[in-house]
Amino acid sequence: KSMRRVLPCGAPLRAMVRRWTSCSSQDWVGARVVHSHSRASFSRRNIHAGKMVRNTRANDSDESDQASNAIDDVCDDVQADMWRKLYERDYSEKARIARFLTSAIDLIEERKANRNDRSPDLRPNDASESFMIAGKEHGGYELPAQALTVEVIHEMVANFSDGQRLRSASLKRLLDEGQAILVACPNISLIPAGTKVTVVGDIHGSLEDLLNVFELVGWPDEENTFVFNGDFVDRGESGVEVVAVLLALKICCPGFVHLNRGNHEDSNIGRAYGFFEEVMVKYGSRQLYDRIGQVFCHLPLCAVLENEVFIVHAGIPSDEAATIYHIGAVARSNITSTVAAKWASSRAAGSATSRPRSLGLVEDLLWSDPVNPADEPGSENMSERNMIRGAGCRYGPNLVQRWLKKMNCYTLVRSHECVEAGWSYMDCGANTQMYTVFSNANYQGGGNRAAVLIFPGDGLAEPDIVTWHSNVDARASLGTSNRKQMVDLICRHKRRLREHLIRLSDGHDWISVEDWNSAMRTALALDVDFTPFCKTLAPVHEDRVIHIQNFLDRYVVQVRMGRSEDSEGTLVSADEGLSALLMDKREILLGVFGFFDNNGDGLLSKDEVVAGCSLLNERLSPDEQLDPEQIFSFIDVDGGGSISVAEFCRIWASEI
Repeated sequence: KSMRRVLPCGAPLRAMVRRWTSCSSQDWVGARVVHSHSRASFSRRNIHAGKMVRNTRANDSDESDQASNAIDDVCDDVQADMWRKLYERDYSEKARIARFLTSAIDLIEERKANRNDRSPDLRPNDASESFMIAGKEHGGYELPAQALTVEVIHEMVANFSDGQRLRSASLKRLLDEGQAILVACPNISLIPAGTKVTVVGDIHGSLEDLLNVFELVGWPDEENTFVFNGDFVDRGESGVEVVAVLLALKICCPGFVHLNRGNHEDSNIGRAYGFFEEVMVKYGSRQLYDRIGQVFCHLPLCAVLENEVFIVHAGIPSDEAATIYHIGAVARSNITSTVAAKWASSRAAGSATSRPRSLGLVEDLLWSDPVNPADEPGSENMSERNMIRGAGCRYGPNLVQRWLKKMNCYTLVRSHECVEAGWSYMDCGANTQMYTVFSNANYQGGGNRAAVLIFPGDGLAEPDIVTWHSNVDARASLGTSNRKQMVDLICRHKRRLREHLIRLSDGHDWISVEDWNSAMRTALALDVDFTPFCKTLAPVHEDRVIHIQNFLDRYVVQVRMGRSEDSEGTLVSADEGLSALLMDKREILLGVFGFFDNNGDGLLSKDEVVAGCSLLNERLSPDEQLDPEQIFSFIDVDGGGSISVAEFCRIWASEI
């Protein structure tokens, strides 16, 4: 076999002539010369016991205390403010409501202080599952009505690069059209021999790295086939955009784009590692998150470049009796979460070792890790449970060798692990080998390179390797958590922000970016420069001006009630005063609502109000007793027999 150079990322790939290159011994890794171009200075990541060491914030506890004190202050303020407003109206009716709310708040605060109380009658429900108040961002890029083309995808990517989100209707369109194509794909994507194939490793929500790939090796076409090897989301702030681009490419050129499933294309994993939060921040919709999860479960499990390369996210089957036919027979669409399926199987069978073969295969393909005998002597034939990850297996090079011979291939390509150079190589003996490729540069701030592997399709199963460094300007990136807080802050101070914008624009419809920045700093009381984030937060015209109303209309308060997955919630946008009140008092609203909503369905029935009032009456003197019938009839304005979220919020804002 000929040995191939690692290509500098700035070189035009088709013009490069592969040749033998003399070099010093330290330049060789796995019999390959490493020549790579740096986009930014490279700093080694700190490694301890195989894991990146990250600094923790020393003031986390202080911030937690401040947040707790802030909530306490809000509790005091809302009680006083509510009492004054209710008194100004009909005293006889509103005084009863005030006692009702005050007693509920007092009991909730008492329960917060007494963490040892485990009485089932006083245990709070998870109100966030049934009642949610949060800022929501509207607007964004909308796909044109015509069929997707490469030009349309480039336009969409340009909008993403400017910080614009994709409108939910356009994202749903991509999900629907993408799933229709994925459903027809087999579990194993077979790529004909002689095809040039670029393998992209973990992207993990980094739109910057995905676009680097296309800049360096070109976009998919009939001469440039891609395999994206899983883990498109989580830990990065642009998972939605990465998924949108990949689905759009699959729709536009399905024969030249292959999408493998990774362990993070999993509805439960996404809740733990950030993708769920990202979707909720950008769209506020559990339904949309679940819809993305449905598409994920239709992703193929692996790909094969015929007679050369087996491409899979993590590893090979731990059961050596397994074959390609067993993988092909897996009903992958039924496995929305490998974690959930594994637990369900364990509970049903009484033992994790009793899991069905199909589930075990999927878990091994998506979760496993290789063992290098150089690090663990004697591990050549290792095949053991992967206790580090809690799923999949750990496998030695001899197992890789036997699997590849069974597949009539010479090279295994997998991803799943961050490697410092962006790629790593292992000789598995008997003319077989394994590569790990990772395509997220500076992953979690670790300073690693990213890479892609390019197989020319010449039958040699030897890749060219392109590497790069991160060139992301962190100062111009809000991040998911910061973006969520910023959306909430704008919604809370929207009325004040409008006043400052109108004043600085002299009453005109448009305002300069500089004056917008000044209004943001004053209205939000944040002494920061918002200019680097203007394209992310506001629709900026090419003349560096912002339409005030379009900017404000982009931010609304969303109130969602119930665990129903077919609703994105009620938008409270017409009344900025009510929106601000709901945002300011949401902790109390959530607490009181959750106190009464015993079954967590997001509606307050008469029985629930009666039960809650009975608990409160135990704390009140005889002349302060609450009449649950009167309380319920007063709040149930429409007489429907249950209290909706709008009715519930009304008692907090009747004067606004």
